[in-house]
Amino acid sequence: MTYKLLKKLDDILGNDPVLVARAAISPLFLVVTWQENTHPLNIFSVTKGRDSSIALNDKEYIAIGTDRFKQYFNDEVSINDLEEEYKSWEKEVDDFYEEIMDKNIDEFSNEELKEAFVKINDLFLGLARKTIYIENVDYEKILGIIGQENKAVLDSIWERAIESAFLSFDGRRLKRLLQLISSNSENIIRKAKFIYTDYFWPKGENEISKQLEEIKKNYVSKQEEIEDLEQATEEKKKNHQTWLSSLEGDSRKIAEYAQLVMHMRDLRKDPIAKMQAMMAELSVVILERAGVNVKAAPYILLYEYVKGVDHIKEIKDDVETRENGCIYVANPDLSYEIEHCDFELALKELAEISEKRTEKSETLKGQIACKGKVTGIVRVIYDPHDDKGFQQGDILVTSMTRPEFVPIMKRSGAVVTNEGGITCHAAIVSRELNIPCIIGTKIATQFLKDGMKVEVDANNGTIKIL
Repeated sequence: MTYKLLKKLDDILGNDPVLVARAAISPLFLVVTWQENTHPLNIFSVTKGRDSSIALNDKEYIAIGTDRFKQYFNDEVSINDLEEEYKSWEKEVDDFYEEIMDKNIDEFSNEELKEAFVKINDLFLGLARKTIYIENVDYEKILGIIGQENKAVLDSIWERAIESAFLSFDGRRLKRLLQLISSNSENIIRKAKFIYTDYFWPKGENEISKQLEEIKKNYVSKQEEIEDLEQATEEKKKNHQTWLSSLEGDSRKIAEYAQLVMHMRDLRKDPIAKMQAMMAELSVVILERAGVNVKAAPYILLYEYVKGVDHIKEIKDDVETRENGCIYVANPDLSYEIEHCDFELALKELAEISEKRTEKSETLKGQIACKGKVTGIVRVIYDPHDDKGFQQGDILVTSMTRPEFVPIMKRSGAVVTNEGGITCHAAIVSRELNIPCIIGTKIATQFLKDGMKVEVDANNGTIKIL
């Protein structure tokens, strides 16, 4: 193996499976230690420009979620405990975001910039400890814990349990934009920046301003849209609560947990985006003071910014060339390692690591997120900035969807992803749009190629090449 960090990944995995997610992800935003005391995770990234492949030990990652569900199912923690733990962290992020966005960070001293990154680092650690368990809850994992003898119980409630009974991401953010517009805040663009932040970088202030102006022009109709959404959501909540009240024992316990983790993952998008928006603004100021090209900002790790302006000056020559290809790893002890690479060769070696841990099959299988059966043409998309001429009815195949994928999803005949779990974005949005969706295939983006004609059978969780 050419690269020592990929050799390290291979060694750490042993015989365990690897989870690889490919998307437009900035190393600054997501190459952080999502550590958990009993299941420490090394997070690897192979990155060039906007293209990143994030890799981690799938067995340990899944164990975090199953361990927490066991605790809940055995009455060691309650829904209230989990909600309060999340809300305390969310409030901390919200308060810090308001504080930062109300200030002129150009006037921050170097020490204040450093302290702000230290605070964000602490918030990211809190994110891992308090919410990582929500990410891979699904039917099979719950069944594995409650036992096959309770399969009939799970089957009787599952489809109702995973119907979202909350105002989803798009509606929630539109409501927040309308609130900001009506407040006439002087810092409206900065305070709205998190809404226009993807996993790589926020949109520019001119673009945000244009989009806000468009909403202002249609303020009345947008307000009516939110009122309709909220009314429909209240009806869903009411119906869901009535149904919950009809359940008893384990049935109700499972249904309440499913709704909690789905809602929490949807809500969590906002504080994550707020941390990302803050890091983007702070990093640019640090780089300007260090005399480093600001284009390098997404390729410098949070752990490096924590060391301040003087450290960034010292690594100027290194960071200004990282865009061309680098392997990053964040270790559970909060240390990090970086290795420059030939991107295509590194991707090939990462694929080899994944493939030797993947069972060969003629048919691709995954978890059912939304039922249905459809035939269409595959379009493998990692970055929605390049939709490859996606046509109405095409099959969207990707590592994982994110909010910026929604316009493509609305045109999709079906959605197939590597990533899985009832809380994932693809699962929630596909159910809202009522389009067939299969998640958690692990290898869809390797198995399926652009232009293939496939049958997506989301009634049975299979994808067949025709």
